[in-house]
Amino acid sequence: MISKSFQRIEDSSKSLRGKCICVALCVSLVVIAIVLYFLVSDRSNTDHTNYFLPWIDHIIENGGFSALADDFSLYAPPILYLFVIVSGLHEFLDKVIVLKLIPIFFNFVASFFVYKIVRFYWRSFALSLLAAAGFLLLPTVVMNSAYWGQMDVIYTAFLLAFFYCTLIGRPTLAVIVFGLALSIKLQAVFIAPYILFLVFRREIQWFHLALVPLVYIVMMLPAAVAGRPMLELLTVYFTQFGFESRLSMNAPNIYHFVQRLTPINYQAGVMVGLCVSFVAGLAISVSAFRIGTVSKELKLLLLVITVVLMPYVLPKMHDRYFFPADVFAYLLMFVVPRLWPIAVALQLSSLLAYSKFLFGFSYGPYLGGGINTLVIAGLALYLLHFHFSADAIGRSEPEPP
Repeated sequence: MISKSFQRIEDSSKSLRGKCICVALCVSLVVIAIVLYFLVSDRSNTDHTNYFLPWIDHIIENGGFSALADDFSLYAPPILYLFVIVSGLHEFLDKVIVLKLIPIFFNFVASFFVYKIVRFYWRSFALSLLAAAGFLLLPTVVMNSAYWGQMDVIYTAFLLAFFYCTLIGRPTLAVIVFGLALSIKLQAVFIAPYILFLVFRREIQWFHLALVPLVYIVMMLPAAVAGRPMLELLTVYFTQFGFESRLSMNAPNIYHFVQRLTPINYQAGVMVGLCVSFVAGLAISVSAFRIGTVSKELKLLLLVITVVLMPYVLPKMHDRYFFPADVFAYLLMFVVPRLWPIAVALQLSSLLAYSKFLFGFSYGPYLGGGINTLVIAGLALYLLHFHFSADAIGRSEPEPP
């Protein structure tokens, strides 16, 4: 049904009248998104009062850029550069709104790459434009960026750019963009098994990977110039790793059940979790490589499986760490329409996970974890078809126009 709807959109947009209607609809969706962002932009929470607001206050009180010499934040410096850029707006706007301007801006950056990726698959202006506009109104995008004010969309936008670069055959640029994502948030590493799969297929060469640490170092240089020790900058993620001592910080994954229902201690859980995640990531890479013929549709499916599975099996995950999975599953809905329930389920599971912190619904992460378990099972079964029929997607879905 969804496949036919996409085809109708494409067919109707071939006329001038259809194009005008499509553009008008997309403009309406964008306006609705902007109004919605504005309505919730003043909502604050304890993440602001305990972290974000003290950080931007430190920047304002210590001269902007020169404040980067201090170790005052849990974030890597590239996000703090953005804090410095917007800090001057505090004279005109509430600081909570100022901070939220950052993820809201990157919502539109991510939306642009949603447009490019869907356009690559469907070669349809209308469908791509609707996908990009619809992205701005995704429930988790609105809640994560505009309502909560979190920064997950920043590195996710770079992951979208990375995936687009791999589609168009630009491996060097893809690795550079991944390096940018990794320098912003360590969670970008969730796609490492997919990168390894591309290395196995020689779509990315081993020597390309040397660009990742190089990009990271370059991104740390402004903070080093400001006066922060380079050794501190190179080890910032090690400091973050020791900040929490729980197996799950309300993440909708297996560890939320494990830490509540079993006597396993924190250290043992972390070691087991890291081992399981390493094996799971390697299994994804090797299994995908053995499929043989790999279509571009299958590549997106493999990426979705990766960004769902890794935060599911990794310990110490937060409730927001399935955000890239939410985004790429939304893309998958356009490329393989029959998998739309995956996109809907991931939206629901993330919203349930968010609900504990934002609204005090303590059962949210449990319900979200149950949904994600079903999602992983469903994706695994769907991928299993490719061990027997490498062109399963091509036969089951209509060819993009």
